[in-house]
Amino acid sequence: MKSLCTLLLTAALCPATSSAQALWVVDGSDGPGTDFLDLPPAIAAAAPGDVVLVRAVDGVFYSAFTLDKALSIVSDPEPVTGNVYIPTILGSSVIENVAGPLPVRLHLFALSSTEPNSPVLTVRDCSAPVMLEGLSVEGQNFTDPDDLERYTVSIESCSQVVLSRFSVESFGGFQFHERGPRGLRAVDSTIHMYQTVIKGARGEDAYFLGGSFGVIEATPGEDGAHVDGGRLFMVESEVRGHRGGAGLLHGGTCHEPGNGGDGLVMTGGAELVRFDSVASGGAAGTPAGACSASSGIGLQPSGPVTNLGGDAPFVFAERLPWREGETVRYDFSSDPGDLLLLVFGVQMQPVELMPLGGLLVPQFGTPLVLGVVPASGEFELSVGVPALPPGESVRTVYLQAVHANASGAALGTPMAATWLGAGL
Repeated sequence: MKSLCTLLLTAALCPATSSAQALWVVDGSDGPGTDFLDLPPAIAAAAPGDVVLVRAVDGVFYSAFTLDKALSIVSDPEPVTGNVYIPTILGSSVIENVAGPLPVRLHLFALSSTEPNSPVLTVRDCSAPVMLEGLSVEGQNFTDPDDLERYTVSIESCSQVVLSRFSVESFGGFQFHERGPRGLRAVDSTIHMYQTVIKGARGEDAYFLGGSFGVIEATPGEDGAHVDGGRLFMVESEVRGHRGGAGLLHGGTCHEPGNGGDGLVMTGGAELVRFDSVASGGAAGTPAGACSASSGIGLQPSGPVTNLGGDAPFVFAERLPWREGETVRYDFSSDPGDLLLLVFGVQMQPVELMPLGGLLVPQFGTPLVLGVVPASGEFELSVGVPALPPGESVRTVYLQAVHANASGAALGTPMAATWLGAGL
């Protein structure tokens, strides 16, 4: 099986025609082969279609960036006991004004910001596909509680944005009990979500500060996502409003808890297609005395909503690059008795195909039929990584699982990996 997979992968991932990509290495410790110590100068030097490889270095944080050209920015994680350490980008990063057909790709990073009143990641005015894969994004407090632009991630006027294994956590209350941001804002864009979790910030509890300050009131939980116009496709994903802060009974006075945040708020006729996905509101804050609050609403629709039944196949992959001569493993979970089909490809392109909604399909690909899922519901595939074509040092590999039964077919989350040549 392993030799067959390697043979098929070589055919699938090494098409007859392909343009070589230049590789730039970013390493904060200035290790072997380093081109730059930080990310922004590497972006400035790279040309459209190039790959920027960012090495994970313990204790090193990379600077936020502004990107206006089609690059693949990918991480080279550091294996640690029982986990994988991925590079962290600090500050507010922006991807803007990128035209197709080449895609933008940001793969396997942690993004965080201590800058108030600014999203951690902004994507705007892009006609090129924007692939955001394996990102963990954390947003912190906003000093203006009435700021309507309080979002951890903002996407505006983009034709195709893919969030794959993407997570958003939002926090507040770091200084003077401020409210945290909402999770995601999307305006006039097409968004594809695969195995993505987006959360608004938790409300802060009321508490007695003492002296002339008195009681600091509870704050509400924040909404998970706001989508204004455009379309949202969800596969095996969740958008969640957070719980409100707890109330307080002090000196015989009832101080109200915070309301729960709404899950997914859609306006402007935005269209929703969801498969094996949920939107949930946050719980009301714990009441105090006679004071109480309201829980958030899971989904507030505005345009058409299509709910597709069934379960998506789950795929687990090692969070490490592919390297020549090594073996990578994929674990699959699906319904016993289903037929499991895998597709490997060197590029993925988002398309719209109803009734399945937003899909990713391989530009070059070969299907591998693994057969019927056993009674355990689990399947394992080990793949020997073939050599890259002569003169190439890096490519992007995608795998997508499809399971089929008498009721139809279902798509799993597209899995991306960076395929590196020998010595990298």
